[in-house]
Amino acid sequence: MTDAVRFAHPAGLLRPLTGSLLVFAFLFAVMLSGKVAGMLALLGVILWLVGLPASAAPDHRDRTYIVLMFILPTIYAFSMIGTGWVVHELDRPMHLVWSIPIYLLLRRTGLHLRAFTLGLLAFSLAGLIIGIHEVYSLHMGRPQAAFSNAGPYGNYSAVFALCSVVFLLIRWQSPQARWLKGCAAVTAIACLVCAVISATRSAWLAVPILFLIGVVAIFGRRIWQHKHGLALGLVVGVALCGVLLATPIVHERIATGAEELTAYFAAPDDPAARNTSIGVRLLSWEWGWHRFLAHPVFGVGFANFRADVAAAVAAGTLPEVMLQFKGLHNLIIDHLAKTGIVGTAGLIAFWAGLLTAFGRAVADAPAVHRYFAICGLLLVSGEIIFSAIGSMFASSLGTLLFVFVMAICAAGAHPDTAVFE
Repeated sequence: MTDAVRFAHPAGLLRPLTGSLLVFAFLFAVMLSGKVAGMLALLGVILWLVGLPASAAPDHRDRTYIVLMFILPTIYAFSMIGTGWVVHELDRPMHLVWSIPIYLLLRRTGLHLRAFTLGLLAFSLAGLIIGIHEVYSLHMGRPQAAFSNAGPYGNYSAVFALCSVVFLLIRWQSPQARWLKGCAAVTAIACLVCAVISATRSAWLAVPILFLIGVVAIFGRRIWQHKHGLALGLVVGVALCGVLLATPIVHERIATGAEELTAYFAAPDDPAARNTSIGVRLLSWEWGWHRFLAHPVFGVGFANFRADVAAAVAAGTLPEVMLQFKGLHNLIIDHLAKTGIVGTAGLIAFWAGLLTAFGRAVADAPAVHRYFAICGLLLVSGEIIFSAIGSMFASSLGTLLFVFVMAICAAGAHPDTAVFE
């Protein structure tokens, strides 16, 4: 008897399709309403609780996932013990813990590949329609859909575009499921357009990097022996980069960034150079590094961070706009300043653990599971790229999307999860 059937049988409420329908509904809802997406995530937790008596004992892969999800909340709590409590700072890291029931639910119910594929298609089409409406009808400049800012909208669109490209590269020779390949192609195009119109530079930076990671993950160590696949990959990669480089908005944003960078290094004390997007980031990184050097072991602490920023703004060290931000536009520097070496070591362990887990699944898992493992690898790699010039927890809905999709990929990558094509 499969895990999916064993899990569903006692209560009679959970079926193999339950998890897949939840996956599709969540991905579709994310672009439309943060509240609906949150309610669907809560529904997943409730469904897991309903089926808990029938759940099998977690194996070592399950336990690894559970331990990894507790690392960051533990770091935050440990830091606050010594430097003062700021309870609301635990909210978004705790999303990682809430992903555990979602992961366990999907491990037991199984997943349908088409549900994930159609979910990404719904995400992309909803995002494309909303984005075009916000940019060209509402004249918002940068679309954000249900997110609180344009960053997550563009960043996760880029990740899902590359997940769909990977699906096409894996299945390009398969005569089966042509309609699924068509859905993946539409998703890739729509998500790429969303990433472009979002004017999010981190999303554009992620596209070529994630593509290279995806190609290496697909073909493995003997990558040079797959001549036809590599040729196709080269064509797709050039096309992706060509689309980005040929887009006026990309040219404008890159040129603006170069001008801001040049102006800052030419006159770092000039208020005009300091109050730009690049200038604020460089200033905050420098300031955060000095705060770390002053408190290298445990950092300044979450309770003291806002007061330190306010003092720096009052002294003219940081621009006033920094009062609006919760972090320092770089997750490593942010953690060094707030939690010191101890907390940053935990953050690195969190990233390394996820990359290792998905990397091993790519190497060891059966074919259909490898796709979810590669998607997980792209998701985590993308979040690391985004966090290099932003924050992992900058958006509540972005955080929820990250942890929910990570749970999907981790469950789908597990070789014992029932994955239906």
